[in-house]
Amino acid sequence: MLSYNDLVEQALHASLRGWDFSWLRDRTSGGNPSWRYTERASALLSAAPRLLDLDTGGGEVLASLAPLPRHTVAMEAWHPNIPIAAKRLRPLNATVLGGTADAIPVSEATFDLVLNRHGALNAAEIARVLTPGGRLLTQQVGTRNDSELNIALGAPVPDPEAWTLAAAVDRLRRCGFRVLDAREEMIDYVFHDIEVPR
Repeated sequence: MLSYNDLVEQALHASLRGWDFSWLRDRTSGGNPSWRYTERASALLSAAPRLLDLDTGGGEVLASLAPLPRHTVAMEAWHPNIPIAAKRLRPLNATVLGGTADAIPVSEATFDLVLNRHGALNAAEIARVLTPGGRLLTQQVGTRNDSELNIALGAPVPDPEAWTLAAAVDRLRRCGFRVLDAREEMIDYVFHDIEVPR
């Protein structure tokens, strides 16, 4: 068995591609939210001919929603993920762009639906690129998430009130959104080991 320091060193040099964390499946346990993001997203796609997926990662979740609308754009801020997302999503007729949530590189009123799973949420920019009556589906991770893990690893613990459901809802409403459903759930998650795949 590797020592803790050896495991940390191994993790620092791991080559992770995209946001595919399936290698964690047998190494973790915990609950799931009371709702499924992919089910909600799939239901919204049927009425959305123009889709933007923000912070798409390696495109794993978006690809799982195929078939995609004719005009689908995926945006990713972390440059190593862009070619991974492009390889996965181009066969599904999606365009992949580099960019950040603070400056979405498209014209106003371009999309009927914006998806954002675990990505940065700039409500003003999303409102700018949505068509009138357009919809946003987001699943956010708040600053209260995994604080015990940060403490155990000696990592900085963010202000637990910095990004909460109330903060997200307030930001969206101030930018003209009507919030139809908002839920905050704290789900226990257990890491059984910290070894990284090779």
